[in-house]
Formats: sequence, structure tokens, C-alpha cells
Amino acid sequence: MRGAIAISAPLLLATAATAQWPHWGGPTRDFRAPASRLAPNWPENGPRRLWSRPLGHGHSSIVAAGDRLFTMWGKGTREHVVCLDAATGEVRWDTAYDVGYVNSNAKYAGPHATPSITGDVVVTVGIDGKVHALDIETGEVRWRRDLLLELDADIPQSGYAASPLLCGDLVLLPGQGTPGYGVIALRIANGSTAWARHGFLSSHATPLLVRIEERDIAVFHGTNRMYGIDPKSGDVLWTVSVRRNAIDNVSFPPLFDAKNSVLLVSHAYDGKGLQAFEVRRNGETWSAKRKWSNRRLKVEHGNGVILGRAAYASDGSDYIVSVDLDTGRTRFKQRGIPKSTFLAAGDKLLVLDDDGDLHIAKPSEDDLGVLASATVIGPNPWAVPTIVGNTVYVRDRERVVALSLP
Repeated sequence: MRGAIAISAPLLLATAATAQWPHWGGPTRDFRAPASRLAPNWPENGPRRLWSRPLGHGHSSIVAAGDRLFTMWGKGTREHVVCLDAATGEVRWDTAYDVGYVNSNAKYAGPHATPSITGDVVVTVGIDGKVHALDIETGEVRWRRDLLLELDADIPQSGYAASPLLCGDLVLLPGQGTPGYGVIALRIANGSTAWARHGFLSSHATPLLVRIEERDIAVFHGTNRMYGIDPKSGDVLWTVSVRRNAIDNVSFPPLFDAKNSVLLVSHAYDGKGLQAFEVRRNGETWSAKRKWSNRRLKVEHGNGVILGRAAYASDGSDYIVSVDLDTGRTRFKQRGIPKSTFLAAGDKLLVLDDDGDLHIAKPSEDDLGVLASATVIGPNPWAVPTIVGNTVYVRDRERVVALSLP
């Protein structure tokens, strides 16, 4: 482990101010871009391509700070964290290290987690649970931890996938359920353990930081239960069953409806579909109770997004479903666009499907409202796109592409 990181307050504030897309889910962790005025139509050949950069395997999304982009890729037993120039795609630095897990299925090869930016460091988690804090300017390793080796834990199905959750001076991560290490909190300054608690098994879902009744809560999705955890102490504030006897750890990252203090989760393999859980506080006692469920939206993998008073996600492989947040009723279930990932920008959706086609849509009560579509990248682009201003960054298993949206 390297020495402590010295982060000056002015640098921390300056860097944070320019981190346009600092972590999984974007600035507000809900896949919403700051209000953007995107044109309702595109040129005949689609959005203008600014650049394309080859990479190795992986499903790590892109984060952005100032004129830099950060993502991860792998090849064989080597894993890379790379910094790219946002304007040109040129490599500014590339930090590589050995990994002890290689997926035999090329579709699932390479790192899955998305980096997080805080101050002058980039925090990453690799496919076999190696955590790194890297200097944002040079890629130099500030500290590293090997979670699965230290905790004597097994590598999850298809490799470690949860992205790091930054909260104050801590980074929170699933510890993969060895006794006392269901969740582990590391100090960003030096990588030391602030606390490690619980013993529940984790899913692939990235933990989510929400604020309910003036309290920050880290939401962790175990294989069968969801947990609301105090990020400072590790205390479990509430827990609720979301499915039974899970045979997989593939999970939809929870969405948060802040208006109603409701968390949304969905699974493809248990028959329950999309479930809404209302979180409430009564004095010092917290509870989470199911408000409604909708069996017509069963997410295999990927993300969803909230726009207005509706949630949008892909059901299985060939439907996009819209569900009313207040009632749980299906607004529409529309066929024709393969399994997709989603971003909300202003009053529109950006939808990247499994064929590599990007769509811009303005949904109505009963229709997705596709305005324009274009093929922008190869098949299986499972990483959720990133949008900064009117530039969108997409990646498949082979490359990153930057597009200028009109």
C-alpha cells in the first residue's frame, strides 16, 4: 500500500467542479444529464463522429473530468485503466496490472465496473476485486487493495462488477459476503479500512447513495435482499426482501424516485418484475415496504432511467417498457428496439440498443416517441453511454466512439 494522498482543498474543489460525469450514473447517479437542448432530428448519416479509439474487452462506462475521460479494459491476464483526451481520444496515460480471472466467454471478458473521480484521484475496481486509487494527472498508483484475496472470497459469477460508491471521505464496496465483510468502507486518503461489516452475499448491482429525510443512505443490493446502510458507521437502517432463492447475481441497479422516497428494482429470472419499495422513518426506526409491483418489466441486465413520472427500461431482449411511478401501471410495452441502456437529457431519452443503434426519443403516455436513429458502434455495447454537453461517448467491447449530437 502506498502512502497517504495529500489532497488540498482548492484542488479538490476545482477538480470536482470540472467532473462533468464523475461516476456510475453521472453527476446525480441516476443517468440524467444536466438539462440539454438536443435537436429532435439528426443528419441522414446520424450524429457526427468526432473520433474513434480501439480498446480491449470490458463493459466499464466512461467518466469525465475537464478535458479527460477515464475507463477500463482488459486483455488476457492484464487489466488497464486508461485516461483519454476528450477532444481527440488520444491516450494520456495507461496503468496496467495483472488479474487472476479471465472469463472464457468473450462477451463477459474484461472489467465491468466504472471508475469514480474524487479530488485528484480516480478510484477503480477490477474484474477480480483489485481496488486502485490512481493519480488523475499521471495514472500513478496511490494505493491498492485486493479485496477478494484479503477477504478470502470467491470471484462472483462473471467477475466483480459493482462500481465504487464515493461518500465523503470513504469509498464503499460490496465485500462479497465473507463473514463480517458483506460491505467494506475504505478511506479514500490511503486505502485503509474504515469499517467492514455484515455477511450478506452481493449482486452485481452498484450501490446507490440516496438522501431520505435529511439522511444519506447507501443502498446495497444483495442477492435476495436490499439494505439501507449508514455510510459513516455501516449500521443497517432497514432491509427488505426483493426475491427468494436467487440462482444468479445479475441485478438491475436500483433507481430512486426522490419525490416519493421509493426505490425501484427489477430482475428477469424471478417472475416479480419491477418492484417499488417505499422507505420511511418513524423516529429512529426505518422501514421499507413494497408499494407496488409490475410483472411486465423484467430487466435481464442493463440500466433504467426516470423521466417525468415514469420509469423506462428494457424487458428481456425486444421490448421497452414505461411504468407509471405513482401507480405501477404499464404505460406502454413497445417492441422493435433490442435490449438497451438509457440516458435522460432534458425532456428526451437517449437509447443505445444491443445492435449498436443510438435513438433519441421524446416519450408520451403511450409511445416511446423515437425521433431519430443511427448505427453508431458495434454489437453488444453494454456500457451505459456518457454525455457531456452535446457530446456522447459510447463503447462496445472493442472501442470508444465520441459523437456530436445536434
